[in-house]
Amino acid sequence: MIWGDGVHETEAVNQSVGTISGSHVYNADRVFYPTIVVVDDDGGLVAGSFKATVGTRNPLITLPNATFGAIALLTAAFIILVVWRRRQSARSDGRPTNQV
Repeated sequence: MIWGDGVHETEAVNQSVGTISGSHVYNADRVFYPTIVVVDDDGGLVAGSFKATVGTRNPLITLPNATFGAIALLTAAFIILVVWRRRQSARSDGRPTNQV
C-alpha cells in the first residue's frame, strides 16, 4: 500500500477470503492519493489509486471505477479491503494462472 504521504507498507493478506486490509493515520489535513498494489504469485500486478480528503470533519473518500477486476472499499477508519477474483487459464505447464 502506498498511502500518498511518503509511507509505503505491506498489508495483511487473507487468502481464504481474498482480502487485503490495512490502516493508516495521516498527520495532516489535505488531499491524499493512496495507491493499492496487488502482486500475484507469478509476478503479475494490478494497481488502483483513489482520492482521500482528510480534514477535521469526517474524511471524504472518492473511489474510481474498479476497471481492473478488483473492488476497493475504504471505510472512514481507512481500513482497506481489496477483493479480487482468481481466474484459471491454460498455461503451457498446465498450472492455473491467478489474475487479479
